[in-house]
Amino acid sequence: MVLDIIDNGADIGFNGPRYPRFTKNSATAREFSEVLLKSITKEVASGHSVGPFSSPPFPNFVVSSLGVREKKTGGHRIIMDLSRPFGDSVNDHISPEDYSLAFCFLHTKQISYSTAKVYLSGINNNFVEQGQESLLKHPDIARSLQGFKRLHPTPKDRRLPITLTTLRHMKQRLTSEPLISPLDKALFWSACTLAYSGYLRASEFTARRGPASHTLQFRDVKVKQQSISLLLRTSKTDQYAKGNKIRIPATGRSVCPVAAIREYLQLRPDTETQDGPFFVRLRSAPLTRSFFASTLKSCLSGFPNASRYSTHSFRIGAATEASRQGLNPDEIRQAGRWKSTCYAGYIRKKSHATGLNIYSNLLN
Repeated sequence: MVLDIIDNGADIGFNGPRYPRFTKNSATAREFSEVLLKSITKEVASGHSVGPFSSPPFPNFVVSSLGVREKKTGGHRIIMDLSRPFGDSVNDHISPEDYSLAFCFLHTKQISYSTAKVYLSGINNNFVEQGQESLLKHPDIARSLQGFKRLHPTPKDRRLPITLTTLRHMKQRLTSEPLISPLDKALFWSACTLAYSGYLRASEFTARRGPASHTLQFRDVKVKQQSISLLLRTSKTDQYAKGNKIRIPATGRSVCPVAAIREYLQLRPDTETQDGPFFVRLRSAPLTRSFFASTLKSCLSGFPNASRYSTHSFRIGAATEASRQGLNPDEIRQAGRWKSTCYAGYIRKKSHATGLNIYSNLLN
């Protein structure tokens, strides 16, 4: 087969009409004419190309457009544009389903091993669906992934946990902040206590641009005398929206999610129905992740290593405090709705300030 391709050329899947055509070179070929001439001369001298010809060497001779592109790393790249002219180019008559080819350069990109594996898994899925053996089981690819892992180790998670002590300092800072309205203060503080005590991801109680139907809804929060019940209809680990019920007990202390929610509900704008988001600002605008993150940054300004806190620090802090207080791994994993042992990466080994045990009845 290889010898036949050398002698007669390769079948590129062209199914269009057979007639000679000549396409003019692009403007870049004229702009970098010396670069183009040097490249062509080199190709002919090495035997990779033949020519020039004074007349077409065979019938139905096709001349495609040449162009020159400058590389970001320096130098130039010669382009034979098989997509011109539009509507009657060589590529227009080749089936993209049968002859598409994609290149993925993972090593040159600054991505982690886990991200590289996700990319390969996406490509691998097509092979598996066609009944072929998984690419990830191929020994060469497996060795390549291991080499990639050594060259691109997963960076250490440097995010700090938000502990009970951190929350108390944040509450003091929030109380004395003159530029935040009483509603936004109550809203932000109740969201913080709920995120911490419920191991919540920011995406589970804040909204992004567009509809806020995937955030925590008003009808899904039940406030009782000594506890709060939440129904998370969907989340990162619940893509099929089976739902998760969470019960958060009151603490009776300065960091109490039940008391914070009650205070927020007294200031919460009235809405016509109970179908909207639970956390809303003035004019019933949903609490957005950007507002929550910016307010968090403001409350933590001046803290040591303030840049290492994020909206995920509540979840990290909850897991860390639960581990410090002696909850076993299964209890922590269930409380945080983790599906695997990845919860262990959230637990910080360094001793943090002690505080209230709001976890003991969390799963009851």
